[in-house]
Amino acid sequence: MDSPIGDRPSEKLSGDVPHAGWHTVIVSEVLFPIFFAILLILAYMFIKSFPVARQSQLSPLIRIGMVSLNLIVWNAAVLLILFLVSLFLGLMLDSCCIQLGAVLVTTMHRLRPRPASPTMYAPVQRPAPSSSRFESQHPCQSHQLNARVSSLRVV
Repeated sequence: MDSPIGDRPSEKLSGDVPHAGWHTVIVSEVLFPIFFAILLILAYMFIKSFPVARQSQLSPLIRIGMVSLNLIVWNAAVLLILFLVSLFLGLMLDSCCIQLGAVLVTTMHRLRPRPASPTMYAPVQRPAPSSSRFESQHPCQSHQLNARVSSLRVV
């Protein structure tokens, strides 16, 4: 008993699957991300409110704005360029690229900006020089210290 293509058992059962209500979708996809973003922004602003080495810093809210606007502008520029490429060169590139849409999507994902840390706009803090010459050594240089100590004679 062969069934027609449209009458597969999986398609018959798909109508019985309950879908999420619109209240659930609004809470989980809109309200919770907004609440979480506000919570993280407040935590970041609290951490950055403490002065470091008495240097003036940018406001944490300005840093977050700079990073987020940077990503938005980059995405808009790449999307505009790829739109113009597909609009004006689409017919010409369609002859050499069989799946031009897939090529453009791959290009967009390759040029996608990686999220940057807002601390990249902060001034670099250098640690104060230590008083002991052995405290400033990197742990990987401990063999030099061991060689110096073993060269001493015990009397």
